[in-house]
Amino acid sequence: YLYIRILPQLYIRRKGKKMNIGMNIKNRREKLGITQKQMAENLSLTQSMIAQVERGTKIPNMILGLAIARMLGCTMEDLVEDAKDE
Repeated sequence: YLYIRILPQLYIRRKGKKMNIGMNIKNRREKLGITQKQMAENLSLTQSMIAQVERGTKIPNMILGLAIARMLGCTMEDLVEDAKDE
């Protein structure tokens, strides 16, 4: 993986594809029917912080990334993979 910081979003490029971690978090959260507020309360964060992570204006550190992945029932690697159309 090649990590490239493009303010205000972090994208990861793999094989020429651009992936947004925040978008993957949002898609998984919505599929599970979890609100930003519920996620924030579960992670002891503010709803604003969750919104910023999903927009890509804040990048979660490794500890928060792991907590988010656990809550969403996936791995951290899943959060950086290409969003798949289902």
